[in-house]
Amino acid sequence: MPVLARPVLADPGPQRELKKYQGFSEAGKTAWNRAMSELELRLHKTPITANEVAAMYGDVRLAKGAGKLLKTAKNLDLLPTDDYGSTITEQIILKFEHYYKQHAALKASLALQVGMVAPVADADDDDDLSSDDDLLDEAPVSAALQAAAAAAKKPSAILKRFFSMIKEHSKRMKWQEWLPAHAQQEIMNPNGTPKDEEDITEMDLMTVNIGPFYCDLVSNAAQEVKEEIALAVSFIMARMGDNMAESWCERQIHVCNQIMTCDRTRMGSDLLEWLAVLRMNRAWMSKRMKIFAGLLSHLDLRATEGYMVLN
Repeated sequence: MPVLARPVLADPGPQRELKKYQGFSEAGKTAWNRAMSELELRLHKTPITANEVAAMYGDVRLAKGAGKLLKTAKNLDLLPTDDYGSTITEQIILKFEHYYKQHAALKASLALQVGMVAPVADADDDDDLSSDDDLLDEAPVSAALQAAAAAAKKPSAILKRFFSMIKEHSKRMKWQEWLPAHAQQEIMNPNGTPKDEEDITEMDLMTVNIGPFYCDLVSNAAQEVKEEIALAVSFIMARMGDNMAESWCERQIHVCNQIMTCDRTRMGSDLLEWLAVLRMNRAWMSKRMKIFAGLLSHLDLRATEGYMVLN
């Protein structure tokens, strides 16, 4: 457990040191046990969903440790089956199969609209057909190849290949090289020095803009697998926010509590929401104002006359 060695307001700032549970005082052990009980209560209150597990397997920031995390979740009975008895893995595959079928249906309907339907072969045209003897000779090989090709194109196989690929990328990723190469800052220690690669944690990576990785993954894929990788990426992108949703909601509630003080109880819910979003993004907006300061003098602000800036 991290323990502050100096007061929070000390200069230089507080340093943290590790202390084992056995070294706690009785009051410290009581506090720790209460915190663990509260954590266990909250964990069982909100079991892990299939979407969250899919996002974990497909997120290059988390994939290498996903197996260990899910094993812990299983030991804590946090991976429930659904109403039909399906496991989390089966639920993920079913979701992707449904997504795959929707994509295929949309693709077929678009092809019909633009006249891209392949012509049906004329049954009387035998020029391109093999003789009966050739068909008999090639039937066993063709059947085996067709079966293998069909199995490789099954949605479940596509998703498993994608998850395996993401896990391998997650193991090999050199974040302190990748981040500067994609116009992002290295992950730093509290003292301002870059972290060693082996010291980077999943929490360090949660604020990393990972979009460029998936863009590169699709654009650099071989032509024969580009479509399936793009499909798997879009499936994961729609679920990746699930791992951040609760944290974001807690931040917004915290900000709303700061804004809605006892003397502001008549504030409307719409205004409260606007102020909360503005306050949560004020650092980003201030940065953009500095970046685009040179453009402000060239903008026509008359369209905003009558509006008031809320501090």
